[in-house]
Amino acid sequence: MKDPKRSARKARPAPSGLSPSARRILQERTLRLAQAAQAPEATARGEPWLLCPLGDNLYALPLRELERVRPLDRMTPLGAASGEVAGLVAEGGKIKQVLDFARLLGAPRPPGDQGYLAAPVAHPDIVLWLGERPLAIEAEPADSGQVRVLTSGPYAGRTAAVLSLADLLRTTAPTGA
Repeated sequence: MKDPKRSARKARPAPSGLSPSARRILQERTLRLAQAAQAPEATARGEPWLLCPLGDNLYALPLRELERVRPLDRMTPLGAASGEVAGLVAEGGKIKQVLDFARLLGAPRPPGDQGYLAAPVAHPDIVLWLGERPLAIEAEPADSGQVRVLTSGPYAGRTAAVLSLADLLRTTAPTGA
């Protein structure tokens, strides 16, 4: 029989306001969403990465630095003059700034307003707009700035540049919504 005092306790929220179990569920959903377009045999053992296609280039972000990835359903655009900030989205009852992943890397903004949003763990007030569908992969650990040759999956034989969200967002992350 359950102790009534114990069941009345609430889980302690994580720093971003989510309980540890909610964070785990969101990370599992992120992994499933990113793997949906990938065959199960397309991964090798190693560290989980989010592979982000951008034009002819591939970028790998450590999945541990992301809280969740979801399809972009609606965004209020801010216009071309707004630099890296592409728009605003409502998420979890909060307004968050949408940073354009392509613009952060100095590439042109992808056409249209479709894509995916990736929420960095360390920056709860922003999301990254990924223009193309990302894939979850497993690969050997690597440092930011390194290049990895992908050995399996739909991009086998191609190279991916390893990025760190901390480095990418260090000078561009907005300080509030």
